[in-house]
Amino acid sequence: MARSFEIRAENGVESLLRIVGILKRKRFDIKNVNMEHVEGMATSLMITLGDDSEYAPEYAMKHVEKLFGISEIKEIKGEN
Repeated sequence: MARSFEIRAENGVESLLRIVGILKRKRFDIKNVNMEHVEGMATSLMITLGDDSEYAPEYAMKHVEKLFGISEIKEIKGEN
């Protein structure tokens, strides 16, 4: 079962590249990525992770929240 997360971040494409890079290095199964611009310099990233990795998706989000410029992470329920 895939699980989706919404991530609020600064710096647009730079944040997207850092987030996807860390998830790939940690070997998480990224199924879908969607980025849209919100107010100011902020972006909203929607990332869907598959359950094919050896770690739970919550573990992936622990890595992401350590990155600079991440302001909020929440799981999106009921849309998977």
